[in-house]
Amino acid sequence: MGYWTLLVSSFVVGLLGVPMMSIGRQVITALVPDSQRRVALSVDSISVELSFMGGPALGVFVATKFSTNVALMFIGVSLLVAGVLLYWANPPTVHEDEVVDGPKPRIVEWMRGRIVGVLVVCTGATVCLAGMEVSAIASLEHIGKQSWLGAVFFAMCAASIVGGLVYGGVKRAPSVLVLLALMAALEIPVGLGDGNVLLLCLLLVPMNLMCAPLIAACGEQISRLAPPTARGLAMGLQGSAFTVGGAIGAPLAGVAIDRGGAPAGFAVVGVAGLVVAGVAWALARQRKPVATGVTMAP
Repeated sequence: MGYWTLLVSSFVVGLLGVPMMSIGRQVITALVPDSQRRVALSVDSISVELSFMGGPALGVFVATKFSTNVALMFIGVSLLVAGVLLYWANPPTVHEDEVVDGPKPRIVEWMRGRIVGVLVVCTGATVCLAGMEVSAIASLEHIGKQSWLGAVFFAMCAASIVGGLVYGGVKRAPSVLVLLALMAALEIPVGLGDGNVLLLCLLLVPMNLMCAPLIAACGEQISRLAPPTARGLAMGLQGSAFTVGGAIGAPLAGVAIDRGGAPAGFAVVGVAGLVVAGVAWALARQRKPVATGVTMAP
């Protein structure tokens, strides 16, 4: 398959693909009462990290054992089966205690400063994460230690899982703004580990402790700020915000790496994350109540 064919095919796949993560989070908010959503969404974030730890390894195994075509077909069939099972299960999208009254609220009635601020935080989170991954790969390539990439990614995911476990157990959690600011600030000095695999892994741990908590906190805030009848749209926008952040963070880090090496990549995306956190903070200052049109069943 040629490059342009692959590029167009990837666009079509992305356009028609089932938004599994967005639907999954919406179903979680429908099945779990508000008091337990933090725990449930933390478990969801941890499951994503486990998939990120095992998925690439499985893909590489299939690609090397058979071929990349077989690997792509395996991924496509897996997504198809998951989509069919989701259609068959037909899970609820609104919690049974949420009684929706009146007409569905218009998007302008709830898409306001605070929820837009959370979506901006989602974008900032994946700017930092995508830039981190690209910079880590560049750091290993710089010293010819590409074979250690699996160990570095394992350290990232393990730290994120620990953070998710802690976040799910706390009663009073930090805000999404604090979590993003901490992640971004802790990413800036990671470049000090350039040239040393062990030091790089150790420096990646603190920022990744914020990863799963930040993803879970964003989902928790979206589920509370958006009206239940528009929660699917809000969760879809959250998924789009994550995708946009990844599309920005990777090339931004790449440009910085071309000019100043891996340390510049870490520093630039970290500073970008802090800037995004500042923008989100300004948006979050708007506290006008959102019209939900929802009451809670007795």
